[in-house]
Amino acid sequence: MNIYSKGSWANSLMYKNGKFYIMFNAFGRGDDGGGYLLSASDPEGTWTMKRLARGCYDPGMMTDDNGTTYVACGNTNISVVQLNDDFNLVNEVVVIKDHPGVEGSHMFKKDGYYYIYAVNSGWPGKQMCFRARSPFGPYEEKLVFDYNAIHQGAMIQVQSGEWWTILMQDNGAFGRMPCLEPVQWVDNWPVIGVDGKDATTTMAYRKPNVNATWAPKSLPTNDNFRNYILGKQWQWNHNPDNSKWSLLENPGHLRLYTATITDSLQNARNTLTQRIFGFYDNTKKSYGTIRLDVSHMQTGDMAGLAVFQEPYAFIGVKKIQDKQYELSVQSNSSSFASIKKTITCDSIIYLRAIADMPTSTAQFYYSLDNTQSYTQYGSTLNMKYDLKIFVGNRFFIFNYATQSLGGYVDVDWFSTEPTFDEGTYYDNRFTTYSESNLTASSLTSDKNEYTMITGSSKSFTLTANFNDGHSQDVTTDATYEISNPGVISIKNGRLVPGVDGTSTVTATYLDPLGHVKTTTFTVSVSLFPLKNYAINTNVFGNGTFDETTRELTTSQYGFGGWWYDNGVDLSSYKYIIVKLKKLPTCDPEFRLFDEHNYWSNCSTTKLTSLTNVIELSILLKGSTTTYINLSHIYLIGFWSYGGSPISIDDIYVSNDGITSALINDVFQARDGGDKVDVFDLNGIKVLHQVPFQEIRQRLHKGVYIVDGKKIVIQ
Repeated sequence: MNIYSKGSWANSLMYKNGKFYIMFNAFGRGDDGGGYLLSASDPEGTWTMKRLARGCYDPGMMTDDNGTTYVACGNTNISVVQLNDDFNLVNEVVVIKDHPGVEGSHMFKKDGYYYIYAVNSGWPGKQMCFRARSPFGPYEEKLVFDYNAIHQGAMIQVQSGEWWTILMQDNGAFGRMPCLEPVQWVDNWPVIGVDGKDATTTMAYRKPNVNATWAPKSLPTNDNFRNYILGKQWQWNHNPDNSKWSLLENPGHLRLYTATITDSLQNARNTLTQRIFGFYDNTKKSYGTIRLDVSHMQTGDMAGLAVFQEPYAFIGVKKIQDKQYELSVQSNSSSFASIKKTITCDSIIYLRAIADMPTSTAQFYYSLDNTQSYTQYGSTLNMKYDLKIFVGNRFFIFNYATQSLGGYVDVDWFSTEPTFDEGTYYDNRFTTYSESNLTASSLTSDKNEYTMITGSSKSFTLTANFNDGHSQDVTTDATYEISNPGVISIKNGRLVPGVDGTSTVTATYLDPLGHVKTTTFTVSVSLFPLKNYAINTNVFGNGTFDETTRELTTSQYGFGGWWYDNGVDLSSYKYIIVKLKKLPTCDPEFRLFDEHNYWSNCSTTKLTSLTNVIELSILLKGSTTTYINLSHIYLIGFWSYGGSPISIDDIYVSNDGITSALINDVFQARDGGDKVDVFDLNGIKVLHQVPFQEIRQRLHKGVYIVDGKKIVIQ
């Protein structure tokens, strides 16, 4: 449609309880306006949007120490709104009254004060700060930065403890540009810049200390369209018709079909835009150049490059007939003299716009061979910044029809350099791609079920199968949702067990074109699995294990048991209980090793009864007086003289010498912040909506019901 300067305003970003949230207010037509909330667990993943019951003008979200969410919002009168977990209003108090032009609030807490950091948006803009001991006031105020043409921004503390603020600075027709300033704190008030003055006028200041070193990285500008997704520097002027553009039909080119029949650039759909960069060095100009293949345009089609705001102007070609085009420079300004002429072009034309920040002017050029001397053509555009559009001037690449749809152009590249050739800026080796090559048809794991021993780790393979027939290992590219995170985690493409139990893993892969494929598999973990895959019967000697009868037979002086490659931590347990079906005749011993070596000193316990309760804290290493280090046990198992089997009934860790302690590890297998109801065995509710992690501290020992499952507090 035509709702320039509408849409989402003043987005506020917040992280809370494992999720990212973005709140914004929208100004639109009819039902489009109001408050919206975006949420995502992964900021680079899929975001979910919902409409809020009410909007907050220029919202600034924060979460208090106790998890309460507040929003500072408004213009002239600033309110603090308290929200519940569903982001619905709980309370609202106007805390700043009759302060004309104050808006763009950001709210945070520091050293016992609640701060609202906002701009007085009159001309010139001034940055204000308000503070109070309570989120609902009363607030004191202070002018903290008085500098020309400043607009709202955020203040944050980085990893080293330093504070910084990013504000927006008006730069005429080029729009608002980010301005990074250091922050010092004096008497619990922020002081912006250096000694309260702008730090950027010197054009040199040390960068923020984030306790890390990062390689310099340039913002993306030039684009040879060799990727199969658009670069982050591009935005569509309208919501695109995705059937009318492609990076796949002619790899290495942006193909723009005509998507609308119109006589106005403002209303032309599938117009691709990039912000015009300005420079501190005012002698540098801002270039935008495209290499355009016009050979597939239809009569009446108009394609080219624009400098867009209000007013706008463009240089473009209009198809007249075969190889005949009307080259024109046009504007919607009545004071701009449009110009047209007929040219002959086989297929390729180069169009250029050069914007000058100090003078706020733009001029247009063309070439048929991309030589250094481009021909200037048409009048000079006097660039403006008008609130009807609101954003600064931008480069526009466009192609629209004036008669009928069906034509298209191919844009080979866009450049911000005075002279440009793909071979100079990019590796000439280029492997083309196709839609079938980039579209995943399915996702599979190498197993449907994994059984693992605690203290181990195991690699697994997740394979994406594509429409062209090839497959690709995407184990480290996928995201994983784990139903029981206490049982298993995934690190660097490996399964890492936690406590005993079973967990379902849902793997999700997003292919290069944005198609989502999922698959599931289960992982079962046990500390002492009585299974052939887990018991090493040949640690010393050659033994055997019968999984059906649970009989372990060692060779003479042999040893068999569980080897934990990564070690297991038994320090939170008091006992290991070994139950036998019958008393063996081979004089078995139960041994624990805290070194990754069978020949190291170990603890030894003779198994003399059907139920053997082994107290872990008193186990010594061999004949020494040194206790076994229970925090990292690598080998546990049975030694015997051999000749007869050791018939195992059960083996488990315990804290009371009777029952398995692993029943309590259900507490580690879910989000501890979840709020639940707890019932006794008579169905009487004993706790109402308490965080799961607090249950153990708030209940006496006994058996309880949570979410339909028994919980044993020992």
